[in-house]
Amino acid sequence: MASSKKLFVLIGGIVFLIVLLSYYYQPFRGLGGIVYLTLVKPGQATHLYSLDLKSQELEKVFDQSKTLEFTGRINTQQTKLAYTGVSDIPSFKQADFRSRKDFQLRQVMIYDLQTRETKQLTDTKTSSKRIVSWSPDGNRVAYIEQVPGRVVDGSNNYTDLSTWQIEIVSMDGSRESIGTGVNPIWSPDGKQILFLEGRGLTLYDVEKKSRESIFPVVGGEASMSMKFDVSTDGTRLVWSIPSQKKIAVYNITSWTPFHMELDKNYFLEGGALFNPVFLSNSNRYVAVTKSLVEIGTQN
Repeated sequence: MASSKKLFVLIGGIVFLIVLLSYYYQPFRGLGGIVYLTLVKPGQATHLYSLDLKSQELEKVFDQSKTLEFTGRINTQQTKLAYTGVSDIPSFKQADFRSRKDFQLRQVMIYDLQTRETKQLTDTKTSSKRIVSWSPDGNRVAYIEQVPGRVVDGSNNYTDLSTWQIEIVSMDGSRESIGTGVNPIWSPDGKQILFLEGRGLTLYDVEKKSRESIFPVVGGEASMSMKFDVSTDGTRLVWSIPSQKKIAVYNITSWTPFHMELDKNYFLEGGALFNPVFLSNSNRYVAVTKSLVEIGTQN
């Protein structure tokens, strides 16, 4: 596998620190809500964990699971969790993960938080599905997967945005591709999808099936390490740029035409910020950070 895939290398175990960021940078203490994280313990498989922000308790979502789970996201209704995963994989050593073809054939899964039943939503042979995003009505999930034919000799060009495409899958399993890109986020009305591609932010019109470049990256190109999220009401966007050790916060003043303005930059000295996620129905968000742990390779 290509050695350029940039994820977290955790020295001496999981050293995750959850940092609360908000418009007023309110303290972490007293905050409620659940955040879902993808964590990797050295020598073990990748699993989903839930973090209760009030009690600060971290729990594995599927306690007895032998599967591999990635990038969980709860729907607006707070009833179902979408994630990508590999089912029925027996226990094996961490070193074997990258050499197994079935490890890459992840599917989009839906977990009902009330009934605790899991439904497999996709059944395709395209590899490395990840980064799921619910439509506001909870009827569709956008996700990314690697473009068929662009992965050569088993390599997985993780950092090359042109090797990823965005798919939309409905609850009946029907799918639609909207082209290359990563990090899809639905607009509040479900009529548009905001995502990253090489030039910067692009907006896709779901009804017209058209795309428009709306916000270029200044001084370079977008990268796979960048992540962003939009508040439930669609008025705020938070964008992590690990190479600059910062998170940029924007106010979205219009979706049609799309317009946003920079509110503030948040910098972290001696570390980096990753994967900001807004809390449901809130303009407050959390991000993952790590200090004194260099970017490494995985998967």
